[in-house]
Amino acid sequence: MSKGSTFTGNNMSTKVSGLYLGKGIPNKNFDRIVVLAQKLTGCKHAFLGFPHSEGIWFKSSSESIQSTEIPTNDPFCQFLVNTCQFQDMNEVSKPLKQSDFLNSLNGLGYLAVQPVIEKGDEVLGYLVVADSVIPENITTISESLAILSEAICEHIRLKTENFQDRLLSKALSLSQDLITVIRFDGKFIKVNKAFETLLGYGEAELSEKAMSDYIHPRDVDQTMVEINKLIKGEATTNFNHRLKTESGAYKTFAWTATGDLKNKWIFAIGRDISQEKEKEERLLSSEEKFRSFFENSQGLMLTHDLDGKFLSFNNYGARLLGYTVEEMLSKKLWDIIPSKYHPEIDTYFQELNSDGKAQGLMTTRQTNGKLKVWLYSNTLEKDYQGNCYVIGNSIDITERLRLEKTIQNAKELLSQTHMMAKIGGWKYDLEKKSLSWTDISRSIFEVEDDYLPSLDKAFQFYKEGFYRERMQELFSLAREYGKAWDEKLKIVTAKGKEIWIRTIGEAHIEEGKCLYLFGTIQDINEAVNRENQLIQKEQMLSAISKATDELLSNRNLNGAISNSLELIGKAADVDRVYYWENSKSDDGSTLTSQRFEWSADEVEPQINNPDLQNVPINFFGEFVEPMEKNEVFQAILSNMPKTSSTRGFLEEQNIKSILAIPIFTEEGFWGFIGYDDCKLEREWSQAELSLLKSFANSISNAIDRNFLERNLIESKEVAEKASLAKSEFLANMSHEIRTPLNGIIGFTDLLLKTELNDVQDQYIGIVNQSATTLLNIINDILDFSKIEAGKLELDISKTDIFELAGQATDVVSYQAQKKGIEMLLNLEKDLTRFVYIDDIRLKQILINLLGNAVKFTKEGEIELKIQTLEELQDGHKLIRFEVRDTGIGISDENQKKIFDAFSQEDGSTTKKYGGTGLGLTISNKLLAMMGSELKLTSQFGQGSKFYFDIALKTENGSYIKKTNTDFIKKVLVVDDNENNRLILKEMFSLKNIQMEEATNGFDALQKIENNGDYDTILMDLNMPYMDGLETATKIRNNFSHEKTNLPIMLLHSSADDDYIHKKCKELSIQIKLSKPIKIKDLYDSLAQLNPRKPAQKTAPSSSFSHKSLQDNYRVLIAEDNSINMFLAKTIVLKVSPNTEILEATDGLSAYELAKEYLPDIILMDIQMPVMSGHEATKKIKESPLLKDIPIVAITAGNIKGEREKCLQSGMVDFVAKPIVEKNIRQIFEKWVPPKQGQEKNRTAGLTEPKEVKNEDVDQSYDELSAHFNLEKVKEYLGGETEVIKEVLKLTLSELDHSGEVLKKHFSNKNLDGICTEGHKLKGSALTAGLDTLYTIALELENMAQFDQDRIKELLEKFSKENELVKKLIGKHIDRD
Repeated sequence: MSKGSTFTGNNMSTKVSGLYLGKGIPNKNFDRIVVLAQKLTGCKHAFLGFPHSEGIWFKSSSESIQSTEIPTNDPFCQFLVNTCQFQDMNEVSKPLKQSDFLNSLNGLGYLAVQPVIEKGDEVLGYLVVADSVIPENITTISESLAILSEAICEHIRLKTENFQDRLLSKALSLSQDLITVIRFDGKFIKVNKAFETLLGYGEAELSEKAMSDYIHPRDVDQTMVEINKLIKGEATTNFNHRLKTESGAYKTFAWTATGDLKNKWIFAIGRDISQEKEKEERLLSSEEKFRSFFENSQGLMLTHDLDGKFLSFNNYGARLLGYTVEEMLSKKLWDIIPSKYHPEIDTYFQELNSDGKAQGLMTTRQTNGKLKVWLYSNTLEKDYQGNCYVIGNSIDITERLRLEKTIQNAKELLSQTHMMAKIGGWKYDLEKKSLSWTDISRSIFEVEDDYLPSLDKAFQFYKEGFYRERMQELFSLAREYGKAWDEKLKIVTAKGKEIWIRTIGEAHIEEGKCLYLFGTIQDINEAVNRENQLIQKEQMLSAISKATDELLSNRNLNGAISNSLELIGKAADVDRVYYWENSKSDDGSTLTSQRFEWSADEVEPQINNPDLQNVPINFFGEFVEPMEKNEVFQAILSNMPKTSSTRGFLEEQNIKSILAIPIFTEEGFWGFIGYDDCKLEREWSQAELSLLKSFANSISNAIDRNFLERNLIESKEVAEKASLAKSEFLANMSHEIRTPLNGIIGFTDLLLKTELNDVQDQYIGIVNQSATTLLNIINDILDFSKIEAGKLELDISKTDIFELAGQATDVVSYQAQKKGIEMLLNLEKDLTRFVYIDDIRLKQILINLLGNAVKFTKEGEIELKIQTLEELQDGHKLIRFEVRDTGIGISDENQKKIFDAFSQEDGSTTKKYGGTGLGLTISNKLLAMMGSELKLTSQFGQGSKFYFDIALKTENGSYIKKTNTDFIKKVLVVDDNENNRLILKEMFSLKNIQMEEATNGFDALQKIENNGDYDTILMDLNMPYMDGLETATKIRNNFSHEKTNLPIMLLHSSADDDYIHKKCKELSIQIKLSKPIKIKDLYDSLAQLNPRKPAQKTAPSSSFSHKSLQDNYRVLIAEDNSINMFLAKTIVLKVSPNTEILEATDGLSAYELAKEYLPDIILMDIQMPVMSGHEATKKIKESPLLKDIPIVAITAGNIKGEREKCLQSGMVDFVAKPIVEKNIRQIFEKWVPPKQGQEKNRTAGLTEPKEVKNEDVDQSYDELSAHFNLEKVKEYLGGETEVIKEVLKLTLSELDHSGEVLKKHFSNKNLDGICTEGHKLKGSALTAGLDTLYTIALELENMAQFDQDRIKELLEKFSKENELVKKLIGKHIDRD
């Protein structure tokens, strides 16, 4: 029981008493709701009742209910009062069976009760429906009644408010007190009639002025104080003031006022103090109701006059339309209703005038342009003056209409979908025994629109036999047992058309009884036909695939064709399939005979018909002409002329339709395939024809292939006999030829060892070489012949793979060296030493591959690589042998051809490179005997890689003879070939020797300078920019102490070159290793080195004598460091005493002097003010007059970085600081042309500069030599005392200057300035032998970031070191 209703005995109290229900007054809205409840639920009985003290009274009920109320003593009344939520029942409970009211409904099978509940769970009344049977839509009843319940509540509330509003309006019009609504600014919003009655002012006049205009001047201030209290939220009662009447007199009123802070209004009632207090209270009550109306109203509530002008408008409704209340009060109905609905406004006013009320739908436009639809219920009223106005109440139903329209559209779309999908509906009523069809169902059965179906007639549409019996069976099962169905069946329409349909049916059962059957019927004829065609096509495709496999795999042509035709005949669903083969008669005419036939079981075969053999082709008449053109012939006999001889011939075989497809081979029209249908007049689709023509082409290809295979077999037999004879002949001839050749080679070799003159020695040598070449060719031919004849056998033995690889490379290394090709031997680090194989044949294969690589490679490298690919079982391993070259490569089209016997890539290859073309063939055949094959990857113009993989039995063994290399810890390998460096790195790793790499001479010099702690250097001979001997020369000449004595091992490919031997002797290079490097040779050579044994330089040859250059040169020296400038001038004049020297202290002045004096050579410092050396060089090279002047860099910077920059800017060489006489002499000899006109070859390239770092100082010297090394100064400047003194004096000056500059940059935190000055200081320290100062300057130069603490520490060290150096240098100067 809800808290809204209580019922005890005969007493009932309810909140309904506070609402306007209009008991006894008919209400069409409630009547419509009751009717709507009947419609929505499908129930016969319905009523809307409200509780009162005597029971439940009916506000509205269906016509089937005669009662007007349910008394309290009726059990059903008690049941309703206890119901607070929706309840329904199919059977009446025992207590309710005693209800007189329910019994009056004459049998009750269903009852539903929906309480009408107001907000706050208060039960107002009950909406009840009932029927003798259970409704069909029982699942939606609860939802439908709930919606109607909400509508009832809303209507009650609106009616109540409408009633109250009318009471309020009536009270306002009758009140003799002043009632007004005033804005906070004092303007009148609303006044009642009493203002005119008591004061003489109308509402229009008052609305134009403020209230203060009517107050007595003496009362204005007090009144404003009271009004301000109201504005601030305080309540004011019984304040008095005087108001001026129209006649000019004043009346005193006692006001009761309250403020509406939300709307900023003041509601006030002014009572004439002389009048009765009762009228004052009535006005106050009316004012309160008026305020409540505006504050609590929902939906759209308004009043308007008969001209459509709005008199009042609630806030909620105004906001929904997008306006303020003030804006709405200035508008009319026509302003908010779209123009196309204006005619409805006239109808609306007519209804109001005639009936006093109007209900319906109204469409308005919001300020944003959107439309809203309202369900309105408006009444015509009169004010206290008798003026008519309208009170309106509307509900926004825009969303409800949108949903209804969506549902309607969905219904229409569903109907259209059914039409497009050809889905019709049906229903069979078992009680009425009537069958109904939809229009689509009638169109499927092709009957008239007014056709009335019956069950028996409907069954007759189903195709007689299985389909009709099946439909009757399905119908019976559904009717008796409620079993649903979904089946595909065939019908014959009223017009005799046979089609496939899909029928779906279900039974509707209530209380165990089947009331009716219903379902759908869909025309699926096109879909079924498409499906059948696809199945047929798939079957034919599958059959053709199998038939094609048969034609390809069966060597018996006739058997293959017969088997394949049987497959096609079954898949194509024909009665007979056969093929005919053409032949020629003795007179040359064409005959044809049936060779094979497959026929269905029920069709008589014709294969044994003697009339179908050797038939003249013209007998077939109409068949022949299209088939001779390779066209398909098809015919239906009924369409052929009766006089046609072909028709008669076919009728004799009971054929109704025929298809003939010709077979054409390379010889022409070979025959044809025929397909007969003896039951149906079949029309073949284009897809079927395409498939069968494709099959005929497969037969044609099989016939051609069969003919070709027979020819090939015959040719193969002839070729094999010829090849065998050839092999036997070659074997015999090779043995016969080798005998005299061996004699020639042996005796010429002996003859070469006797005393011969030069001509004789040359002639005999040529004979010996030619005979040896010829013997190699004969050996290849003999091996090939043995392999071809199957007489070659492998001799497997234990083989040292390291030794075999070395022997193979040794054979071809001489030819590689002569061509300047790098030979690499790359053996895997963990490679097994011993394998079991025919070592002679394996070596033969490797030598052949390496020899080819040398033959077809002009430059670059050749690599033999051996590595393990996989560990196998039983001590076996899969090993790869690979020969890679950088030669001419092989084009894609010739990569397979080269493995053929007697073939090379093309004819020009033999002419250019020689050879028999048997090498790769023999190698491949030998590998085949070993269970492998030769593989190739190649790119034309870039080189080739031949490799093969062999599974071999392996055995471990020691790699090399133990040699003592423990003293070797770190080596430097200088080689431009990356692969060679990688191989050496693997070899060194076996001995745990650390290896560093240099890619060229410059890189090597840089690494030695920065970190020279190497035990030995492996120097390649042939490198770009600077070869190995030149690099070794710079190591011996440009470094001091241990670095210049580092052991050097020369890697070369020209061991007997006298020049190399001579240079190695001069440079104390004791060990030379021939490429490819073998691991044993490498370790043996390392063992020969004595730890740190100094290399002794031999006396230089006479070509290096230091005689002065006597030519008159003009040399421009660009140097900003005065010490270096002085040193450079001194050395230049010593080398060339007659030289004119031009001095420039920055790059710009160097350019200007060069332009003015055109020097023979320019010695250019890199880092200079105004313009750097690089910039100056570029500017000089831009001038046509100056571009040929050689410019040599003088730098102490990073060699590796400077080299590229110097080349890019246009310099031809560079000299490392400190400058020494030897370097300047070499530069002059290399780049300055003799004045006699004989120019020296100016080969492009840079002489590698070297720096001397503090760590190079020999610690055995006196401890002060680290601060001032006089011996180093003498080494740089020579033994001239005066020159040394001048340089040292300049050094002292430069050191003081550098100290001041460094302090300034440190104060300014100028990192770039510190680095620049550090570079300059480094040059001065290097020249003067100040090693400690050099170290400080080097760190300052290389500072990457401004580390204040570290820089400060370095500057303090510099200051102390500077003081010490000044004392040491001063002592030396004073002593001398």
